[in-house]
Amino acid sequence: MFFLNGCVEEKNTLNEIKETSNNMVENKNNDIVVKSPITVSMNQYTEGTTLYIKLVEGEYSEDWSNTSSMRDFGRNYSGTFNIVLEDTNGEVLSSYEINDLNFTELFDLKLDDYNNDGKLDFTLGQFFSSNGYLYRIYSVIDNNIVSLPIEGTEIYISEVDGRFSTTLNKLDLTSFSVSPYSQTQGKYTTNVYKWDGEQFKKI
Repeated sequence: MFFLNGCVEEKNTLNEIKETSNNMVENKNNDIVVKSPITVSMNQYTEGTTLYIKLVEGEYSEDWSNTSSMRDFGRNYSGTFNIVLEDTNGEVLSSYEINDLNFTELFDLKLDDYNNDGKLDFTLGQFFSSNGYLYRIYSVIDNNIVSLPIEGTEIYISEVDGRFSTTLNKLDLTSFSVSPYSQTQGKYTTNVYKWDGEQFKKI
């Protein structure tokens, strides 16, 4: 699985930063010290709240070689990320931790209501193969960031309008279709998911 779930507050890395800074004084390797979480996505969620995707523990690297994989080509932000909801004063209303992610660009979250509960949902995805990405769906309920249950845990999609967050093709207020590529059939197929009150169920 590409996503590991859990709800936690952002980690305080002040001591780690101080230790790294002290080491910097003693070496001449031109190391880069990151003094705050790295934001890879920033989006107005509702009036007065903003959603962020922040790298809170991990590494940043670049690979522009012709031999790098599609997953690793370019800028790489990898490690533990927090989805963070903040108000206009910068107060954290909710924080949701996801481990072992890798993003190769800054991106916008695609927001829509997929289960007709009046709350904006968003997809968050990871590279799976050259034919597509795996996505989960998240929402904010009572200022708490949650992962909406999906039959099969993740949705495989090949035709997307954003690699790390994509818009789902809504069929009605509670269902959507996706187009994964089938290696066995050698063509794009169609899968339909519908919210049954508890999860997005494949129908």
